[in-house]
Amino acid sequence: MSVDVVETGRCAEVTFHRPGTLNALDLETVSRLADIFVAIAARADLDVVVLRGGAPGFCAGGDLGYVATRVDDLAAAAEDFLDRSDVLVTTLLTMPQVSVAVVDGVAAGAGLSLAAAADVVLCSDRSTFHPAYARLGVPPDLGGSLSLRRRLGSSAALQLLLRRSRLDARAALAAGLVDDVLPAAGFDDGVAAEVERLLRVDPLALRSTKAVVRERPEPAELSRALAAERRGLVAAMTSPDYVRRVREFVERGD
Repeated sequence: MSVDVVETGRCAEVTFHRPGTLNALDLETVSRLADIFVAIAARADLDVVVLRGGAPGFCAGGDLGYVATRVDDLAAAAEDFLDRSDVLVTTLLTMPQVSVAVVDGVAAGAGLSLAAAADVVLCSDRSTFHPAYARLGVPPDLGGSLSLRRRLGSSAALQLLLRRSRLDARAALAAGLVDDVLPAAGFDDGVAAEVERLLRVDPLALRSTKAVVRERPEPAELSRALAAERRGLVAAMTSPDYVRRVREFVERGD
């Protein structure tokens, strides 16, 4: 696992990479990301933060391999993960900097929720979005219950989570899940141009515009959403069906 931070002027680019897992999130990765975003949020000299997964893809969601290592202690495994992922998503949803999620490939489950929490979501035309939660027998985490509802509306968010197995890039744009679709050919250049467009805005105007236009979740609202996700996830992960699926995963050696 690696999480790299590259600063260029007023922009920090954060890239997380877990080779062989499509950047699935384990406890170590969410902990590192949480620490980095907390530090960036306190910086007055950074105005834009870009979050991306290392190639290939953005993020396949929570790492079932990590869960498998805690199969006899799933409630504690969920609590440990959520303690750190709650810090990450709370910071992402409330930081003064403009956040940009860059998706080139698969964004599934927790990866979809993580991207949706950003102020701007850019994706390539080869990207696909997979709600995944219901198929795995769990409710949304990483603030997905809040960020998806805010992006799509409560009814559309529910339909996405319960009825849709996959959205391609254009469908995600039409739904409001992403803000722009860029060609896969030259994608990095296209992202750089969009970030540069943000950075051309006066720093004070950039932050103040976000502050007055982007609706920040009230602390009580965010706390309720994350607490509800926690209750639902812990209950789901300790159910006999979920334990059986994890044990089957271990036995297959996936």
